[in-house]
Amino acid sequence: MLIAVPLYNLCAGASRALGDSSTPMIAQAVGEAMNIAANWLFLCVLGTGVEGVALATLLSNLVAAGLVAKRLFDEGGFGAVGKAASCIDFGQIRSMLAVGFPIGIQAFAISLSNVFVQYQINLMGVDTVAAFATYFKVELPMFYLIVALGQTTTTFVAQNHGAGREGRCRQGIRISLALALAATLGLSALMLSVGRWAFWVFDENPAVIETGLRIIGVTFPFYVLYVFHQVLGDALRGYGTTFGPMVVVVANICVVRTVLLALLTARRFG
Repeated sequence: MLIAVPLYNLCAGASRALGDSSTPMIAQAVGEAMNIAANWLFLCVLGTGVEGVALATLLSNLVAAGLVAKRLFDEGGFGAVGKAASCIDFGQIRSMLAVGFPIGIQAFAISLSNVFVQYQINLMGVDTVAAFATYFKVELPMFYLIVALGQTTTTFVAQNHGAGREGRCRQGIRISLALALAATLGLSALMLSVGRWAFWVFDENPAVIETGLRIIGVTFPFYVLYVFHQVLGDALRGYGTTFGPMVVVVANICVVRTVLLALLTARRFG
């Protein structure tokens, strides 16, 4: 996994930067199909237990990474690897680290703050833990849609900014915002209207369903605000500016959220 996952992420990122977003998607779909088949083989046929599940995950990730890497090789995306290896450009490395390091710090800080959030949720009882676990599944369609449009904005802005076409950058950001806002408003309204059924699909416990409905009653009416954070932040990353978005995310989603969570739960807001 230490090889397969970074290799896939690297190759998928390079492929998307070259304008090919379908190959990573197809490779991921093939890998997931193989993961399902391998799990059935190792568990139901061979009876290997947890080791078989781990092996199935490893093999599926290797296949997905290999498919994307092969596509890049075929298209000449790695044609200059040998030359690059013999002539390392430290200026390019510094530029890449300047863009990538704040993104890594941001991801680490969010993961760290999520540990505290989960700790507070765990104090509220089994039904609340189950309700939040189910809520994250119900939330995924909106979350992934916004993330996908944000990543699209990053690639689009980076390509056009590099080509000096600033007007297209602004136009792309406006279109991404409009699409994300419309989709999020529609999905939020839909989920609020069919929320009981959506939670029931994952957990039939009435207490879990009621708690889940209380959660979406607070979050979904304001979920549209996340669109601006994601799309505009990713647009800035497309311009090569990652430090500013990192500061905003760490200060608000990590620090402010954690402080508010401690204060509100201490006053028993639930």
